[in-house]
Amino acid sequence: MKSLRSYAFAISVIAFVIGGCQKSAIGPAGPAGATGPGGPDSIIHSQWIVLNMSIEGTYTDSSGNTDTLYTDTLPAPQLTQTILDSGVILSYLSYIDTTGTTNVMNASPYFNPELFQVGQIALTSINVDLSTGYSYRYVIIPGTLLATNSILKNYTKAQLKAANYSTIVKALDISDKKTPN
Repeated sequence: MKSLRSYAFAISVIAFVIGGCQKSAIGPAGPAGATGPGGPDSIIHSQWIVLNMSIEGTYTDSSGNTDTLYTDTLPAPQLTQTILDSGVILSYLSYIDTTGTTNVMNASPYFNPELFQVGQIALTSINVDLSTGYSYRYVIIPGTLLATNSILKNYTKAQLKAANYSTIVKALDISDKKTPN
């Protein structure tokens, strides 16, 4: 009889434990936290920056032709020595033509030079004032991504620099507004 009571007591305890351990309802989710900054291995792209070029001076070449130098210096705080040493910096110009179409092209051919420095980009244009209707955007790709990113491993640095803007936006999943700022 003693073993029957022990058996009945054990069953009662187990039933009590199982019945008393119910999952409670999940409470409401808390508010979403702010998105943190990109890490050191993230692709960084600027907003479209309206150029504000100024006349740096004029010079006359050996043939007697006078050229005007236009310059602008843009802050680029994410541009570090590590990026300059091992990463890739892509740059683009955007303008809206007379039909209202936004056109985007690689910026490098329009500047002589386009000088990337720690924390800034210095632009010089000869005889062309690009501050009327032009915007500039840069894209920074850290060197670590060039070696590890499944999409980027298929491109050399030269191929990335030569790629058109729509290819880069799609490949790197860069957010893009139709109209520059």
